Amino acid sequence: VGGDGIRLYESAQPTLTNSNIYQADWPIRSYSWNALPASLEGNTYGDATHYGIRLESPSIPQDESMTWRVYADGLPYSPSGGVDIGANATLTLEPGIVVKLDDNQSIGVHGTLDAQGTATAPILFTAWTDDTDGDTNADGTDTEPAADWWNSIYFHDGSSGTLTHCQIRYAGYWEEAAIVVHGSAAPTINYCEIAYVGGDGIRLYESAQPTLT
Repeated sequence: VGGDGIRLYESAQPTLTNSNIYQADWPIRSYSWNALPASLEGNTYGDATHYGIRLESPSIPQDESMTWRVYADGLPYSPSGGVDIGANATLTLEPGIVVKLDDNQSIGVHGTLDAQGTATAPILFTAWTDDTDGDTNADGTDTEPAADWWNSIYFHDGSSGTLTHCQIRYAGYWEEAAIVVHGSAAPTINYCEIAYVGGDGIRLYESAQPTLT
């Protein structure tokens, strides 16, 4: 393919089963915040430049809501640039999802981040050089994940969220912390694992009062 296997625009939600996508740039690339496959099952993805679902417009607009699904095929999500969750917007991540962040990028929360994994299906936030759940940058072992790759999950003043059974790895590039909580933000962080950070696990500013259990 001289490009991507499948491109999605606007609110497209195709169902893809038992198909083969070979020699593409990305198997699936979305150009709209609300365009994702309804189902991916029984497909094969071979000899691609990258592996995963590339999100070119990953930010959630103000007052909107979106769910990033877990698919039977297990493709990780790869946002292009940072993810911004607007005021009064909600991004929900399903248990077992893998999100691989680009270099020096953040998940900025102005609304609500709902990331509730389970003990058997944790949610993973990691670097795109991490080959967990597939070699997203398709370079074999040429690059290895390391601290300071991506920035942080940043809860801005007035935001909210729940992180349960989340694994957060290789963050800390600019904020020098994996999670930053600012002002009146008061996220709940339960049963999470924060590791390989270029700085602190959690940083608090002003009157921030997260709940950590």
